[in-house]
Order: sequence, then structure tokens, then C-alpha cells
Amino acid sequence: MFKNLKLAAKLSGSFIAVACFTLILGALAVVSMWKVRTVAETLDRAKMPEIAFANEVERGTQNTRLEARRYMYTEDTGAAEQALQNLARVKKTLKDAVDHAAKYDLVILRENAKIALAKAAEWEALIVETVDVTEAMGQAKDGMNAAALLFHDTSDAYQTSMQKELTKDIEASAAQKLSTERFLERARKVYMAAEISDLGHTVRIEAWKAIATRNAADFKTALTDFSAVEEKINELLPITRQEANLKLLRECLTAAKAYRDNMQLFLTNWNAREELNLKRNAVADAVNLAAQETSKAGMKDTGDSASNAAASLASSSTILIIGCIVCFALARCAAWWPDWVRSLSVICRPASQLPPAMRSAIFPTQPTKWPKRSTPRPSLPCRLAKATCVRMSPYLPTRIRSASH
Repeated sequence: MFKNLKLAAKLSGSFIAVACFTLILGALAVVSMWKVRTVAETLDRAKMPEIAFANEVERGTQNTRLEARRYMYTEDTGAAEQALQNLARVKKTLKDAVDHAAKYDLVILRENAKIALAKAAEWEALIVETVDVTEAMGQAKDGMNAAALLFHDTSDAYQTSMQKELTKDIEASAAQKLSTERFLERARKVYMAAEISDLGHTVRIEAWKAIATRNAADFKTALTDFSAVEEKINELLPITRQEANLKLLRECLTAAKAYRDNMQLFLTNWNAREELNLKRNAVADAVNLAAQETSKAGMKDTGDSASNAAASLASSSTILIIGCIVCFALARCAAWWPDWVRSLSVICRPASQLPPAMRSAIFPTQPTKWPKRSTPRPSLPCRLAKATCVRMSPYLPTRIRSASH
């Protein structure tokens, strides 16, 4: 069927085949490029914002923890406000992350963002509660200071009064107007007044040392030691007779109890704040962990997508290279094929089917009946060369054309 086609049809068919193959190669390349484009768009619109959300949450979490820690050490309300502002930005980022996950169906981001959002709300409540407890501790410290001032004023006034009375008793004892028992009693009052004042100073120093070193155990020990002050005052009350001195002792005892109550209130709030610190750290760790897991998952998906894109580009490049080679080969075959087929068809024909011009050129004397071949048939290259010379003879000069014949 192919040999019956005209040369133009053969050439057109060959070039159409090459064009179709090129079109197939182009389609494969376009499909690969579309795959790469899809991966790039997914990275740009879904995965990279996912990683950005996770990093922003993690950064905001660290800043919030830093400001909360600064508030714990300095009790600066500005630090607490900054911590709440940072946490508000973290919550906004998490809400945006939930919306982004719902838009692009990112399961890991959606789950972790919801968990982190709930923990962030809990964290905010803990920070507010910590501020309230810290303010209560500040009020307790103010109460301790006021009670300590009253305690030392009254104890010093009582001690001064006892020293004056002791001076009088010494003069009366020298004049033998005071018994030894009364003199010893006065001396005992002076000694106990000094002891009460010293115990108050000691307890106060221990309490503030414990606050400065953040050692709740030492503060509790100082609170326990304060009971000795009340015992000393209660021991002085029965042997004090002057109403003014009794009033000083009662005020001193009231101040001592107030100081002790404020110490107890401070210690209670201190322990509560330490528990809040543990809860805050646990909640912050949960938010940070959710952000880290989201970031790791996003990085893994991004790496996988990039690898797939690279593999798609590599396969596309390989297909294009191989296709170009095949197209080049087909083009060369299409250019050579008609001449080959025609030459071979001419050479392989029997002598009786050759064109008259060629038959007369090859066989000048033509028998009426062609005898059987007695000599071996020339080889294919020889016949091909001779036929080519015959076909080109019209275009050769006369001298060369006569020589070729």
C-alpha cells in the first residue's frame, strides 16, 4: 500500500507523523509543568503560610513567657501588660491559622491550632490570676511593713519607759526605798522589752531575706519563729501595772499579730503563685509543642512536595531529550526514505519491468525472450550505484554521460 502512494503523500505522512510525535512530547511536557505548577501553588498558598503561622506562634509564645518571667521577678505591671498583648497576638495568629486550615483542608494545622487556641485562652486566664495573686502579695507586704512599724514604735516606747523606770528604781534602791524583788522585776522587764524588740527585728530580717532569695521554706521558718514574740509579750502583760505601759504592750501585741497574719497571707499567695507558675509553664509548653509539631509537619510536606517537583522536572527533561532524539531520527528517516524506497524498488524489479530508458541503458540489445541468468546477479550496492548513475545522467555533462554508459 505504501509503495503505491505518491512521493508528496509519503513526505506529508512522514512529516505529519513527526509532528504528531512532537505534539505528544509537548503534551507530556505541559502535563509535567502543570504538576510542578500545582506543587508550587500549594507551597505558596498553603504550606508556606502554615509554617509561617507555626513560627509566629512559637515566637509569640517565647516572648510571652519572657515577659511573664520578667513580671515574676520585677512585679512590673508593664511586663504583665506586655505579656497579655503578646498573648493576644498569638491568639489572633491561631484564629487565622484555623481559618487557613479550613480553607485549604490542612488537618494537622487545624487540630494543633485548635489545641493551642484553647491552651492560649487558659494561659491568659492564668496570667490574669497571677497578677491578682501578686497584687495580693504586695498588699500583704504593705501590711507587714505597717505592722512592723507599729510594732517597733510600741516596743521601743515600752523599752524606753522601762529604762526610765529602771533609772528611778536604781535611785530608790540606793536610798533603800525599793525592795530587791521590785528592782529585779524592773530589770527583767527591761531585758524582756529588749528581747522582744530584737526578736521582731530578727523575724523581719529573715522574712525579707527569704523574699529576696525567693525561698519559701525560710519564710515559713521566720513565720514560725514569730510566735516567740507573742509569748514574750503575753509574759510581760501580767507584771506590767501602769496603764500607759499596758496600752503599749497591747498595741505591740496587736501589731505582732497583724504582722504574723500578713506573713501568713503572703505565704499563702506565694504558694498559690508558685502553683500558677507551674500551670503557666505547662500551658506554654503545650502551645509551643503544638507550634513545633505543626512546623515540623509543614517542613516535611514542603520537602516532599519539592522532591516531587524535582522528580517531575527530571522526568520531563528526560522525556523531552529522548523525544527530541527520536524526532530528529524520524525527520532524517522521512528525508531519506522516499529515495531509498524508490531506488530499492527500481533495483529489485525484474529487467522486463524496468523503465524503457533504463532498460535500454543497461541492456543495449534487448532479446525478444530473456534468457535465464547464467552468471551471478550483481550485488545490491553495485546495482544501486549503477541505477543512481543512470538516474543522474540527464544532469551530467555529455562527456561524463557518455563515459558512464
